[in-house]
Amino acid sequence: MSSSLCVVVHRGSELSTDCRRKLGRYRHDVFIKELGWSLPDKCEDAEWDRYDTDTTTHVVLQDQKGDVHGCTRLIPTRGGAYMLSELFSHLMPDDIPLPDSNQVWELSRLAISVARVPSVDDGQNYLQRTLLTALLAKAANHALLHGVQRLIGLTYVGVERLLRRLGVHIHRAGPAVEVDGRMVVAGWIELDEQTMRALSADSSVCGSHRGFRRNKAFGYAVDSEASDGSDEGTPEWGGGKSAQAPALTTHWT
Repeated sequence: MSSSLCVVVHRGSELSTDCRRKLGRYRHDVFIKELGWSLPDKCEDAEWDRYDTDTTTHVVLQDQKGDVHGCTRLIPTRGGAYMLSELFSHLMPDDIPLPDSNQVWELSRLAISVARVPSVDDGQNYLQRTLLTALLAKAANHALLHGVQRLIGLTYVGVERLLRRLGVHIHRAGPAVEVDGRMVVAGWIELDEQTMRALSADSSVCGSHRGFRRNKAFGYAVDSEASDGSDEGTPEWGGGKSAQAPALTTHWT
């Protein structure tokens, strides 16, 4: 039995009750239960914080039942109320001003949970790369449609290396530092030709995945939809604990 996944854009003000419940539970499972993050705004079975406002964009990997298999969020930096500026500004060099621009959004809460995807026979690394590419592509295209030129956020050094291997134009905004026993770095993702070409996965990667439909314009192995209609039909730094395949997560927290 094959499965079908789609990457969907949700505005914070337009999240349905069901999607909000499932997304909050997914983030709680990944970032609190699995990764053990100590987050001040956590509740018993959902993870939300003060940056999840009506202007936040949630990019969600969902199956046909609406269950969540991955997510990320985009937060405008204009006005300065975003995570890196308020909680991790010390990780930015003194000579580099924190972005406060309509052309820069913060990327955070990125996770992919391979173990939650049903009926997939391909290797986990292959699937992980495919789903991560689709999720980031949707986020990048949505940002571009709103005049954004760069993304910024905080991530693990290991995820930084992975994105480089994918061909994403990522570079550091500051030095790597140790946070809770892991090396993290503030980084930029340029939404330029290099990044967009890297995220438009080639057919040899995407075309063979059972239960996935290719997007003809961009070659994704995941259906692409948008709840607000702003980029419908165009593509876009986990799930419960699993010994099989833990979530791929970032500290673009």
